[in-house]
Amino acid sequence: MKVALFWLVACAMVVVPVSGIAQGGVAGEWNMTINSDQGPLPMGLTLALDGDALSGNLSSDMLGSSELAGTFADDMLEFTSDMDAQGQTFTLTFTGALDGEAMTGNVDFGGFGSAAFTAERK
Repeated sequence: MKVALFWLVACAMVVVPVSGIAQGGVAGEWNMTINSDQGPLPMGLTLALDGDALSGNLSSDMLGSSELAGTFADDMLEFTSDMDAQGQTFTLTFTGALDGEAMTGNVDFGGFGSAAFTAERK
């Protein structure tokens, strides 16, 4: 009986930290800020991960909402999203790194310039 209890406790000690790690990562809801020459642009970012395939949604009051697709591996992410700005569609390409509960990186505005971004988990 004591041996069975020992193994139950030992397994719980291993499973609990692993499940805590699995809940972190890149998936989830983020508050993103693009730091452009025209000032900060706040955006909402929702990410889902299936293997190394990244999907989700990018939204802002200024640009509306758009789906995104990309990849995530070794704490590095890259994704694209087609956004509409006053009737013109352009592709935003994000590249960055995950560091715990924060992300940093750069966004290319479809050949119309680039800027740094930061994001914090909601």
